[in-house]
Amino acid sequence: EKYKNLDEAIYAEAMRLINNQIEKYKKKIEDELEDLKKQAEERIQKIKDDALKKLDIEKKKEK
Repeated sequence: EKYKNLDEAIYAEAMRLINNQIEKYKKKIEDELEDLKKQAEERIQKIKDDALKKLDIEKKKEK
């Protein structure tokens, strides 16, 4: 009986530690994903801005 309680305590502690690690990795991945989204949005905006500049230059050339 004494060992059964010890096994349960060890198992519970191991699960707690594993869950803590999972939460850390989950947070890290979520942060990295957010950074990638921001980078993608910035690149898209730059491409849009560049395209609008080129279009504006072409319009000026036509005049």
